[in-house]
Amino acid sequence: MSNVAFLRSESPRPSVDGVRLQPATVTALHADGSLDVRFADEGTGTARMALPIPYRACVGDSLLTIRDAEACWVIGVVAGAGRVDLELPGDVSIRAVGGALRLGADREVRIEAPELSVTARKVAMVADAVVQRFATLRQRVLEVMDVHAGESRTTVDGTAYTQATNATVLTREAVVINGKAIHLG
Repeated sequence: MSNVAFLRSESPRPSVDGVRLQPATVTALHADGSLDVRFADEGTGTARMALPIPYRACVGDSLLTIRDAEACWVIGVVAGAGRVDLELPGDVSIRAVGGALRLGADREVRIEAPELSVTARKVAMVADAVVQRFATLRQRVLEVMDVHAGESRTTVDGTAYTQATNATVLTREAVVINGKAIHLG
């Protein structure tokens, strides 16, 4: 024995004191923020956003609406391709107390700011490829800088300078030094 209920979109939506709750599809956007919508019962109307977050709807979005004879409001997004922009005045902090904070996206996570600071006891990055572009890069390592690579290439358009108390170049095979002049000592 099973209990299964089916919600049929063509069934009439109950109305309480003339208020109807039903899905609608966005057919047009207006500069004042209002939306033209086509309701599931094939009626049309103009709706206003009444969501707790600032969602910018797109034509074709499926929204949940509530309406009466006077007005129609969007109270939910069933399926949308729109955008949410959270703009908050002043400083904003997001913290996961006693847990981890995860940010994710299906396409890209982008951070934009005049300055970016990262402070952590440990940083781990895992990627198939990393591309970094800087006007100037300065790194300071207090203890050991260890690089293990399958191959290493460094190209410097200007002068390359290396300074150390001691230096060792160790290879299993040949060492090639090629230049117009080689000065030793």
